[in-house]
Amino acid sequence: MTNLTVNRILRVMFGAGLIAITMSVGSAPLGGFAILPLIAIPMVLSGIYGENPVGELAEKSLDALKARASQWLDKLFKHDAFIT
Repeated sequence: MTNLTVNRILRVMFGAGLIAITMSVGSAPLGGFAILPLIAIPMVLSGIYGENPVGELAEKSLDALKARASQWLDKLFKHDAFIT
């Protein structure tokens, strides 16, 4: 199995676990458990279809931040060396 396949399987399993936890609460008011399916459904769908738009957006912005930080550090440490 490739890393991508394992990642997809883990996303589906984790999302299904969140839904199972919500369903196990019973007839009491859900309270904070009501947010779990809102997190789980996109995870399950991204695992099934193999596309993760939120992750792709985060990855693109993270790559842009890394590039900007690298450029800033290059400018910061770029200076003429003095030989004595």
